[in-house]
Amino acid sequence: MQLSFSPNTLEIRLNERLVGTLTRLVDDTIVFAFDPSYENDENRPILSMSHKGSLGALIPGRTRTGPRLSPFFSNLLPEGHLRDYLARKLSINTAREFFLLGALGLDLPGAVIATPLGELSGLDQRDLDASTSEEPRRLRFSLAGMQLKFSAIVETKGTFTVPADGAGGSWIVKLPSERHLQVPETEYSMLSLAGMVGIEVPDFKLIPTKVIEGLPEDFKNIVADSLAVKRFDRTVSGGRVHMEDFAQVYGVYPQEKYEKAGYAHIGRVLWAEAGEESYCEFVRRLVFTIATGNGDMHLKNWSLLYRNPQKPVLSPAYDFVPTISYIEKDLLALNLGGTKNFLDVTLEKFKKMAVSSKAPEKLTVRVVEESIERISTEWAKNKFDLLLPRDIRHDIDSHMAKQPLFKRTPGVVAASRTSSYLKNLTIAAIEFDPIIDEHTICLEAPTGRTTAVRAPERMEPELILEAAQQGLLSELGQGPIRVLVGEKLYREWRRLNFITVDDEPIITSYPDRSWRGKVQSIESKFSAQSWQKIVSAHQRESMEEIDILQRDGSIRNIKARIQKISDIHREDGSSVTKAFVEFLIEDEKELLNPHDGV
Repeated sequence: MQLSFSPNTLEIRLNERLVGTLTRLVDDTIVFAFDPSYENDENRPILSMSHKGSLGALIPGRTRTGPRLSPFFSNLLPEGHLRDYLARKLSINTAREFFLLGALGLDLPGAVIATPLGELSGLDQRDLDASTSEEPRRLRFSLAGMQLKFSAIVETKGTFTVPADGAGGSWIVKLPSERHLQVPETEYSMLSLAGMVGIEVPDFKLIPTKVIEGLPEDFKNIVADSLAVKRFDRTVSGGRVHMEDFAQVYGVYPQEKYEKAGYAHIGRVLWAEAGEESYCEFVRRLVFTIATGNGDMHLKNWSLLYRNPQKPVLSPAYDFVPTISYIEKDLLALNLGGTKNFLDVTLEKFKKMAVSSKAPEKLTVRVVEESIERISTEWAKNKFDLLLPRDIRHDIDSHMAKQPLFKRTPGVVAASRTSSYLKNLTIAAIEFDPIIDEHTICLEAPTGRTTAVRAPERMEPELILEAAQQGLLSELGQGPIRVLVGEKLYREWRRLNFITVDDEPIITSYPDRSWRGKVQSIESKFSAQSWQKIVSAHQRESMEEIDILQRDGSIRNIKARIQKISDIHREDGSSVTKAFVEFLIEDEKELLNPHDGV
């Protein structure tokens, strides 16, 4: 088998500007050499800070590696599952980076273009993947990182299309994780929160994976949403903006992205090369990283962007995921002031980082303190409206309350005290009582004694427990409590507890009022929160309790397995999803009928 795109030499360009060549010799040595026209040009665009000498001049000469590419070029390629997938489709051994770069060189991150020149004779089996592919040249993009993702084009009608060859898109669509539920929704929420606190983020949106046109067959049956992020290394007209991540800046291979440099190294480059604005943005994001428990902000998740070819700035933020919810006892990705432990990060650690970064200590402290205040405020105000699973929201709450940095903030201190006080206060059930008004909840202790308190602003368990503290009834701490609420709050609770479907004909009861073992379908519009829960239930393939709000105002609860979701549609810019959902129903009961009570 011969690969028609197997080159001896790759021509390296920044957009149309020739930079140099990568040449693979017969002994597997790979040589990168700058072109003399680039080397001698004082106004040349920067390829990488790693080629910049201590006095600012270009480091001349040739770089020899082999059989791997040098770190700069190796970091242009995807990692992990994404690399395996693309290599399999291209029928190239994943370890043969030179050939991968040649195959993927038309759509690399930033403005680098790697164009094959000539053919390489004498290919042996190690250059080829052991498996063969029916579509070896279909996908020709390279998106650095490990998550499965594709370049996509936004059509005039607002839909997303993956080009036939995988190249040329101005958006990235990040597919759902096979291991963890609702990662796109969680990253969407973190990017939303980051924008609220003043962090620069690219345009982004959640889209049903099934409506992405042109995906390979492997992914066409995914029901869950994907995250679409606008590429900040592409212009509106389709041009390329150069960028490099900090693994490239420091000449670190991808597998060493957690080890070879710390946050002070990033700060030093930003302060010296990008200036005060980028450095302050870096500090702001670092505080956000600590607050949300993101242990994956390694060297590849910070990048320089060259809007000016000779002057970098910190790129917009990306890959914001609270890893503490997925990895037990996760740590910071890089060293900060001598620690990787989230709970050891104090203002003194930031001062130490500032000194190592050669940045002003007072400026650093001011940005840290402003960020703490802003993050605390926006999180408290918006956390219930983000598309976060309840467990992840709770994890972030708990994590933030333990942070030495955030114990300086009154709202977070109060939350921490509340958590300690309520250790023995739990909710056994939330039930409907028609005689209770909409502004009150009634709490019943295990002893049978009751007390009434003012209703919380929202029917979330943690807010209900906080409201319960008003109840000054010592028996409440002796075991799980019953919470009795009126019709309005009960409807709200059932809505939050699982799903409510509005505005469409909903499941109607059979004459015998028994649905056991029957398949029932609905075509309805789902709110963003409801849709995420429906999809999660479908992915788990488990029996779920699902609340249905019927058109007559009654609430019906069914135990069912979601068998099929199809005909998924969401208008561009809308958070409402229309879909056809098929249930296999095990049991049902009526929870509330406004006409005759419970």
